[in-house]
Amino acid sequence: KSFSVARSENLLGQIADFDGYPGDCDNNGVVDAFDILPIGVYFHSVGQKQEDFSFGWEPKVTKTWYRRAATYADANGDGIVDEMDVIGIGVNWGNTYEDASTLFEINPTNLEIINQHRDSFSVLYKSLSGDNEAVVQIRNLLENILKMEPTVPLSYALEQNFPNPFNPTTTIRFSLPESQVVNLTVYDLMGQEVMSPIENGSFNTGQHDFILDASSLSNGIYIYRFQSANWGQSRKMVIVK
Repeated sequence: KSFSVARSENLLGQIADFDGYPGDCDNNGVVDAFDILPIGVYFHSVGQKQEDFSFGWEPKVTKTWYRRAATYADANGDGIVDEMDVIGIGVNWGNTYEDASTLFEINPTNLEIINQHRDSFSVLYKSLSGDNEAVVQIRNLLENILKMEPTVPLSYALEQNFPNPFNPTTTIRFSLPESQVVNLTVYDLMGQEVMSPIENGSFNTGQHDFILDASSLSNGIYIYRFQSANWGQSRKMVIVK
């Protein structure tokens, strides 16, 4: 099997029409608890909104997003992957179709993926309500996932934001080998501070994905700097509107 790894998406990568069934978020031909996994992995990815959308069990034609797997995760067709997409799983729970694929399935025991998106899975878990079969099975799956012991990073790290270029949001990932108070600051090329997305924020040991909203900034190249008490690093990012 091939397991997808998530990143924030943007509209620039739409390439072709494709068919997807609402609620089958991993496109494997059955709507079940495992369809919650792509929603967590591609949480807050954005793309083409589906016009005249319904939850009817039939293929929906839409534009493929920058990363195709994220398109399937948008179960309610509103153009963003979030907790509202869980509704599609509930509405079409247990439905199946033929000619499916396992290409976009996500392995729930893959610690690397689970650790990267633990915060998103936690949000989804807290959003669940009710006691029908779909909710119970999804809740049980997420409880098992969230009990997994996270891998502790051996060193500090600041990764390149993704996507890059972007508009208006991008994900900045950083790793902490110990709990720290950190700052994330954005500068223009003249060295002037233009944003302080994280000011004296407390973060636990582990890997963290921070979604940066740069709606207030204009086109151009910027420097983002991550700083903790013991370590700091800067990287460039590009905004294209």
